Amino acid sequence: MARPQPTILLRREIDNTHEIQILKAEKLWTVVYKDQPFNLRQVLWTVNGEVNKYQRTAFPTEAPAKNLADRLNRWFFTSDFAHKQIM
Repeated sequence: MARPQPTILLRREIDNTHEIQILKAEKLWTVVYKDQPFNLRQVLWTVNGEVNKYQRTAFPTEAPAKNLADRLNRWFFTSDFAHKQIM
């Protein structure tokens, strides 16, 4: 089954080869910890010091949110992470 065409809300051409499109999201899924939203930060240690990378916890489709919640539950040996539809 083919994926339906998205509804484009805004469009901006950056140059001859790139365009940015703002698409309508039907649903929004997020990962929660004990039913509370959270920020996810990854700390990388380099020879120049610490680098903080913030990762996404909200997604327009369910699968990435479920996969992230499952991965966090495995990493932290808990079942407190879950995915939830917020829109």
